[in-house]
Amino acid sequence: MSDPLRGEIYWVNLDPACGAEIKKTRPCVIISPDAANRSGPLVIVAPISRAQEKKVYFHEIFLPSGTADLPYDSKIKVFQLRCVDKRRLIQPKIGSLPNHIIEQLDEKIEIVTGLY
Repeated sequence: MSDPLRGEIYWVNLDPACGAEIKKTRPCVIISPDAANRSGPLVIVAPISRAQEKKVYFHEIFLPSGTADLPYDSKIKVFQLRCVDKRRLIQPKIGSLPNHIIEQLDEKIEIVTGLY
């Protein structure tokens, strides 16, 4: 398996989960830097859920159907960041986010982590 790149989307097995943590196998975007992704067995991901409603909270990013080859309207759940072993990533990758969405992701990560 080649090392995943920042902005790529993979199916990721997030189970087992505890309490309010996001569960199941679902698409996730790689948010850790490429250098970190190459250097060890872990990556940081942000889970993606199907958009059941049109309301988008401050800690979410709306992805219209077709974005990065996702077949339905979705939301990146930036408040649910997880560090996972690369073995949880299911090959092949689904797709990659466009640069303008990665820029939005960077802004949301700053907000939810307090690093602004």
